[in-house]
Amino acid sequence: MRLDDTVDVLKALSDATRLRLLALLDAQGTLCVCELEARLAVPQYSVSHHLGILRKAGLVQPKRDGARVDYTVDPALPPPARRLVEAALALCDDAAEQGKERARRAQGAA
Repeated sequence: MRLDDTVDVLKALSDATRLRLLALLDAQGTLCVCELEARLAVPQYSVSHHLGILRKAGLVQPKRDGARVDYTVDPALPPPARRLVEAALALCDDAAEQGKERARRAQGAA
């Protein structure tokens, strides 16, 4: 990967909505914009905007079927970029688990 490509990937991973989109696509495989919109409770224009950034960084791949556009994590993603995505998603999982644990402890103390 070129330095500019690496910067684009890191910038794309620096947003919570884009990380949530990647997590859904990584877990589900292929989803359309309308499914992503519903699952994230984010407006369609916002989902499309963030998917465009992920696409430009080479992280997701669209497939058009008439008016419907399905997205998937790009299977041709270079291994170093794939490792970055996996690390970012793992960090999000860890942060979510830590937040849940703090909430459970706070409820137990109350």
